[in-house]
Amino acid sequence: MENNTQENWWSKGEEDQPESQGIADEFSHESSVIVYNKSPLAASLPWLGILAFSTLLIQAQAPASGGGFFVANCFNLFFAIVLLLVLISNENLGGRISVDTGKSRIWVGHRGFRTDFKQKLCIEYGNSDHIKIFTRKETVVDSDGDHGIATTYEIRRYQIGGSHDTIFGFNGFSNTLSKMKAVRIGKSIARVAGLDYRKK
Repeated sequence: MENNTQENWWSKGEEDQPESQGIADEFSHESSVIVYNKSPLAASLPWLGILAFSTLLIQAQAPASGGGFFVANCFNLFFAIVLLLVLISNENLGGRISVDTGKSRIWVGHRGFRTDFKQKLCIEYGNSDHIKIFTRKETVVDSDGDHGIATTYEIRRYQIGGSHDTIFGFNGFSNTLSKMKAVRIGKSIARVAGLDYRKK
């Protein structure tokens, strides 16, 4: 289990506010067990790492290229501003999965640097349901016309009849790490909710 307590990036004493105040009681997660919690800052670290690496690379090449130190710094500043604007406006950086065992519900929500917590998904589960990891592969084409395979590992809740709901999906630079993360969190959800976790 990744975490079972409130994280600091939801401010102390801050309650999750729904868009409709009429369902405020149902939207409260005070009694829920949080099985996954990622802050917007942690989600943005890979992008900030790319920014730092690119900046160092350009600074190292500037004197040799004859373009001048000033031009390189201008490009770095422009790149940094654009990247920071993209990160600040991204509402899906931070993610949280919590299980309300009292109401048999799985809550999924997101927030960004400048946005409040927003519920994206609420899945009700029953005793006969089970959790399983589904591998979804898609063919992607890059700007050069080259084809590649993008793999996403989805945590799903399955019912007896075979119908399912996708709780959360993971993809990234490493398929192995994404799968391990999905399996770890899927098992945590199943354990907290009292459901079976099935490999196949």
